[in-house]
Amino acid sequence: QVLDNKLPVNSEIIQNLQDIFNLLPNLTIPDDSSAFTVQTNDEYALIYVSSMARAIIALHDLINNKIENREAELSADATANEAKNATDTQAASTDAAQPADSKDAAKSS
Repeated sequence: QVLDNKLPVNSEIIQNLQDIFNLLPNLTIPDDSSAFTVQTNDEYALIYVSSMARAIIALHDLINNKIENREAELSADATANEAKNATDTQAASTDAAQPADSKDAAKSS
């Protein structure tokens, strides 16, 4: 729209663009170029290593969480089995006691 003269040129924006381009490093000097490349590579290496560390920690936490869930599931299953066995034992003892009571009732009649 500025090129079509629909909007006026904003001098503040032009000034900011000039500041940005003036702050860029001069890469035509070989020593500066190699120093800038080395620094950038070091920063990227640091980012890569920290990302790998974060991923390893996340995987470690995931494995620990899976182990805890499996142990909780096994203990819940064991508790459920103990409760079922107790119920079955109680039902069996009740069933065993009933015929004896009915026999006693039949004898006293």
